[in-house]
Amino acid sequence: MNEIQKNNDYLSERGKYSAIEIARLLLSYDPYRKYFKGGKMSSKMDETNPTIGNFRLNKMLHICYMLYYSKYGKPLFWENLLAYPRGALVYKILMNFIQLSKEKLEPQQILVEEEDKNFIGKIYFYFKNNSDRELEGFSHSDIAWKKTREKVLEEKNFFDDDRMIISEKVKGFYRDILGHIVREAGAN
Repeated sequence: MNEIQKNNDYLSERGKYSAIEIARLLLSYDPYRKYFKGGKMSSKMDETNPTIGNFRLNKMLHICYMLYYSKYGKPLFWENLLAYPRGALVYKILMNFIQLSKEKLEPQQILVEEEDKNFIGKIYFYFKNNSDRELEGFSHSDIAWKKTREKVLEEKNFFDDDRMIISEKVKGFYRDILGHIVREAGAN
């Protein structure tokens, strides 16, 4: 099977949930928005210039996605991760953060299976004390993000196709390299 076919297979592989539902779950762990707070990032690194909360929510989504893939071998959500300068993001979340952050939901109201809620909750509580720079660094360590950013910068094709492709090599990275974090976080 050639690389294009493998990429097409990945793109047709659907996640279990919508990124919106996973974002709602993550936000429900921070009902007073002390973590997913407003306020702009300190430096404008790219055109998105998200709020601190939007940045953190997208990093948490990316981390949950990678670690879920590491544990279960399949995507957590069906939306594409996009390779932006500050790390991976889900465009729908970037554009709807303010509306999402106003929702006041309890974890039990979120339509996610209990086992997956527990997994995502452990990841959130494990990573929430990391600095924004550490979250960004973790996102940048994803070889799918690196490969996509290199392609985008090389082709100067900034918004044509910045979808991160989860190749067999990336799946191996998620499984082998990130598996220890799943165990450390107690999410195994």
